[in-house]
Amino acid sequence: MTDEHITTETAIETALSEWVAALDTVDELIFMHDSDGRILRANRAYATRAGIEVKQMMGKFYWEVFPKMPGPSPLCPTAFEAGGVLIKEVALDTGETFISHGYPIVTSEDGYRYSVHVLTDVTENKRLEAEKQAHIEALTRANADLSVLNGKLSDARSHLIQAEKMASIGGLAAGVAHEINNPIGFVQSNLSTLDGYVKNLLELIAVYEQLETAREQPCPMLTRVREMKTRMDLAFIKDDLPSLIVESNQGINRVTKIVRDLRDFSHVDREDIWALADLHQGLDSTINVAWNELKYRCELKKEYGDLPLVECLLSQLNHVFLNLLVNAAYAIEDKGIITLRSGVKDEQVWLEVSDTGKGIAPENLKRIFDPFFTTKPMGMGTGLGLSVSYSIINKHHGRIEVESQVGVGSTFRIWLPLRQPDNSA
Repeated sequence: MTDEHITTETAIETALSEWVAALDTVDELIFMHDSDGRILRANRAYATRAGIEVKQMMGKFYWEVFPKMPGPSPLCPTAFEAGGVLIKEVALDTGETFISHGYPIVTSEDGYRYSVHVLTDVTENKRLEAEKQAHIEALTRANADLSVLNGKLSDARSHLIQAEKMASIGGLAAGVAHEINNPIGFVQSNLSTLDGYVKNLLELIAVYEQLETAREQPCPMLTRVREMKTRMDLAFIKDDLPSLIVESNQGINRVTKIVRDLRDFSHVDREDIWALADLHQGLDSTINVAWNELKYRCELKKEYGDLPLVECLLSQLNHVFLNLLVNAAYAIEDKGIITLRSGVKDEQVWLEVSDTGKGIAPENLKRIFDPFFTTKPMGMGTGLGLSVSYSIINKHHGRIEVESQVGVGSTFRIWLPLRQPDNSA
């Protein structure tokens, strides 16, 4: 062997040693195996992860060193022969995750013989990706919760708007009741006075008639009086006048009761404080206010039980009664019956509004308390009546139960505690 050859071999060995040393400095795991999967070369990082010396793993199958690594795929030679690079994610027994890039070494004589694999540690990247995904999912949930909260705020705003409308209507009703009450008082007083005047005049006419009968000799004036009595039908007037006054007084008393019920219904002249109240009185007041909506559609039956006074905001409950009564009347297409019942059980009272209307479809029954949901035609309802009623009953620490059958009718039952858990409710 010549000196030139020795020098060349020495240079090659030195270069190879430097190359191996260079590969041992990188963090990537690098190893080379033959077509059977036996390890031919490996760098220090690969051996460190395996926990054995490089020399000890020579000739071993690479899946013996890291059992969790998959064995060679039948497609590997084909892919390598086509000049492809195999890229896959692998998990080592250390619990770390790597991206493996497999590169074929092809000899012209034998084709695919060896492959070199470079494994890059992506464990931290995977952790960061998982954290990122977790943050995204948390933000998605937070966004969904925010959407729900926005919906609740929108519902609350709708309820406030409806409450303001109802308060305005209540104020208007109280104002109208006050304005009507004054002239009604005048008319009632005048009718009482007129009744006295008519009685006096009728007594006077009776005396004149006695005088007419007692006078034996006719005279022109007496003849004229008799003609006027006949023309005016004085007998009918004397008989009808008392009846007219009685009927007028009854009408005035009816108007007075409506005005009083309207004032009681609105309760605008009272502070919005919790107080003991007669629910039957509130319900009867509400019936009088809503009677024009009821009288043409239904017959009203009352089956009241004996109710004690209940701590409540009666003006708000009156609005609930009004909503239930009007809805019951609307559910009756021709002529039906609305039955009102009440009773006591334990420390609770219940009031029931039952109708013989068209009923509520099962798919709508679970939505009737949703804001803006209505089965009425466009322009016939806002869909807030039952939603507001639900909020009012919930504010009273009560509940509303509903039973309905299509074609038979519906029953709404309100449960209320006799006393509130606290006055702030």
